[in-house]
Amino acid sequence: MPADLYPTTQPPDSTYPAKATRNNASGTDSEVLDRMKIREICEGWGCYRDAAEWRNYRSMFHDDAYIATSWKQGPIDDFIMASKEVG
Repeated sequence: MPADLYPTTQPPDSTYPAKATRNNASGTDSEVLDRMKIREICEGWGCYRDAAEWRNYRSMFHDDAYIATSWKQGPIDDFIMASKEVG
């Protein structure tokens, strides 16, 4: 049988930060909320853009946000205008 090209073994505990919070079962409510906000951005930006939900999309960025994708780079509002033209 060939060797397992993608082994799934647990890394040693010494490779993890000592005080890291890794899931919603541990940590404070504030830490959980922070992780959920980060997740919203990671998942939401693509969904909002693809669904043309421009108000929701824009709400996730600071006014001076700079977007860099394979087809457009620039300030957030310029990126939204270009996305509307392409979409």
